[in-house]
Amino acid sequence: MNPEKKFQDLFKDLIARKVIIPPAHSSNSEDSDNDKPPLVKRRRLQKLQKEREEEKTRFEQPAFTGLDDVPGPSSQQVPKPVVSVRRRLDFSQILTQTSSPDDSSDESIDNPFASDSSSSESEEHEKDQGSQCLANEISSSAPSSYVTGLDLSVLQELAEFVPTPLSPLPETPSRVLSSSASDLARENPDINPLPPLPPQSPVPSQERIVEDPENNPLLPPSASAATQSAATNDNHKQKAKHPILSACTCKDRCYEKIDQNRRENLHNEYWDNSYNDRKGWIFNNSSIISSKTPAPNRKRREYFFTNKNGHRIKVCAAFFLRTLGYSSNSVIKCLEKSSPAENIFVRPDQRGKHKPAHAYRDDVLEIIN
Repeated sequence: MNPEKKFQDLFKDLIARKVIIPPAHSSNSEDSDNDKPPLVKRRRLQKLQKEREEEKTRFEQPAFTGLDDVPGPSSQQVPKPVVSVRRRLDFSQILTQTSSPDDSSDESIDNPFASDSSSSESEEHEKDQGSQCLANEISSSAPSSYVTGLDLSVLQELAEFVPTPLSPLPETPSRVLSSSASDLARENPDINPLPPLPPQSPVPSQERIVEDPENNPLLPPSASAATQSAATNDNHKQKAKHPILSACTCKDRCYEKIDQNRRENLHNEYWDNSYNDRKGWIFNNSSIISSKTPAPNRKRREYFFTNKNGHRIKVCAAFFLRTLGYSSNSVIKCLEKSSPAENIFVRPDQRGKHKPAHAYRDDVLEIIN
C-alpha cells in the first residue's frame, strides 16, 4: 500500500474519532468563526466595527484650503460671535440711538477698524447688529429717565470725569477728593458738600505711665521684700545648723591668737551674709600657695582671720572651719569646684537663674502692664 494514502486514512480515522481537530482553512473564514467561542467572536466583531468607523470618518472629512478651515477644539467648542471685530462705541451716540430708535444712521458707530467704501454689505450688517445689541443692553440695564431725559452736552461734560486706562494715578487722593467735591458743590448748590476729613490722631507713645507702682494692680508685686525675708530666714536656719565649735589643739596655738569673743563675732559676720557673699568671704580670707614638693594635683591653702585690731593672722584649717561652724572641709571643696584657682572673683551661684519655659516674654509683659 502507498504510505501516503495510508497516512491519509489514518489521519481521517483520527479526525472521525475526534482525537485531533483539523486546522481551520483560510478560505472558509465564516466556518472558522463559528467554531470559536463567543467572547473571541465578540472581540473580532468590535475590532471590525471600529476599523469601519475609522475608515468612514477618514473619507468623510472635507478638504481644507487655508488655516482658517483647520478643525480644532477651539473652533468646535467656542461659537462664532456675531461681531467678529471689537469696536469702540461713543456713549452719547448710543444714548441717541436708544432715545430715538427710528433714526438709525451709519454715522452713529465709530469703528476705528472699519474699512474703506469697498467693504462688503455683510460686515455693515454685522456692525449695525452689534451696535444695536449694545444699545439695547444699556437701555435695559439703566432706567428710562436716565437714558432719554439727559442732554448730550451734559453727557459730554460727564465724559471728562470718566478715567481712562492710560490716565496717571493722582498723587494725593485727599486733594483730588476735596477738589472734586468743591467743583460739584459749585455747580450744584443744592448738594451738601462732603464733610472734611478728621485730623489724624498722633500715635500713642509706648512709654509706661505708672502713677503708684505699689498700689497698681496691673503691675506684678515687688519681690524684693519677699526675697529679702526668705534669705533672712534661710540664713537663720543655716546659722542654727552650724553653731560655733570648740577651738583646735594644734601646735600653732591658734586659740591664743584669736580669743572666743572674736570667734563669735566672726561667726555672726559670716552667717549674716547671703550664700554668694559667704563664698566670697571664704575666698577673701584664704589663699592658694605653691607646694614645695612636685605635686601638680595638690593645692595648698592658707587661712587667715582678722583680730580686733584689724591685722590678718594666719590660722590652721581646722581652727578656721570650726570657727565658722563646719566640721569638715566640704565647703572648701565646693568652693574650689565652683571657682577655679585662676579666677580672681568667686563665681556666683547659678541655681534659679534659668527662665521657666512657660514664662511670658518681656515684650508681652510690657504690653500687659
